[in-house]
Amino acid sequence: MDPFSVESPWYVGTRLVAYAALLAVIGSTVSLRGLMPWLRTRARLDTAEQRRAFRLLRRRLYDVQRYSSLAWFVAWMARWAMQSLAFFGPPAAWDFDGAWTLTWDTAWGRAWLLQGVSVAMLMALPNMTRRPGTRDQLLASGALLALVVGQALGGHAVTVAPPAVGVVAHVLHLMAAGHWLGLLAVLCMGGLLRAPLTVQTSALSAFSRVAQLAVGVLLLSGVAMAWLHGVRPQSVWGPSYSRLVLLKVLLVMPTLALGGWNWRVVLPRLASGQSVPAFRISAWLEIGIGIGILMVTATIVATELPS
Repeated sequence: MDPFSVESPWYVGTRLVAYAALLAVIGSTVSLRGLMPWLRTRARLDTAEQRRAFRLLRRRLYDVQRYSSLAWFVAWMARWAMQSLAFFGPPAAWDFDGAWTLTWDTAWGRAWLLQGVSVAMLMALPNMTRRPGTRDQLLASGALLALVVGQALGGHAVTVAPPAVGVVAHVLHLMAAGHWLGLLAVLCMGGLLRAPLTVQTSALSAFSRVAQLAVGVLLLSGVAMAWLHGVRPQSVWGPSYSRLVLLKVLLVMPTLALGGWNWRVVLPRLASGQSVPAFRISAWLEIGIGIGILMVTATIVATELPS
């Protein structure tokens, strides 16, 4: 295999990091701009310990957003380098004319630029708006939407007819994945599982409502994307693209089962004041399978669509 092709392991690994970081950026933005303000006004933080745990969780979520954005930027730059190598090959990939052509004269390059500007705005927001408010929420929402639209414009979404439908389906799919697996991963990395039971229960209850809606959107948009890309029930054993879609579906099923167990078993126990040690295992297992799904996604986006 050509080491500079878009199907090379290096390129697949770079896309995997980019997708994982993207979901973490979505999840951290949703948690900081939506979930934490909701908890501050709705959760019963009666003791000093609970309020201290809430502040610590918020501070750690900012750290997660910062580091996930940094990881995304590294993958963003690496994707440009690998795309240039795939387009021109060495050493022409580093020529000024080639760099200019890739960045400004291709749809992929313009989508790449849009993503970079969007993440830069998300990282700058805590310094731009000291007090979260309507302006802050609008800026964060707009930057997040621009980031996901940029991701959609740089992939298979624009190759279907009509392209606008493909882009909308892709945006909904990524947003839903970020609101489900991205938000769960961010909360776990932020230390929610070590927080007092009251904070855990309130945060997970809010997350559960978001995740239920996100899962529905994820499944519907996934079916729409597969259909738009030419996948049919009778062709799942045919082209490589269709087989990868099937593998992705098979990985999604146990993830949904774990999410259902957390919703139907864990949340009621937490609400009744019981600690559920097994939740830590199930949550991280759900995230681990999600990484497997992202690995398939990082492969499928460079696979030829069914004819």
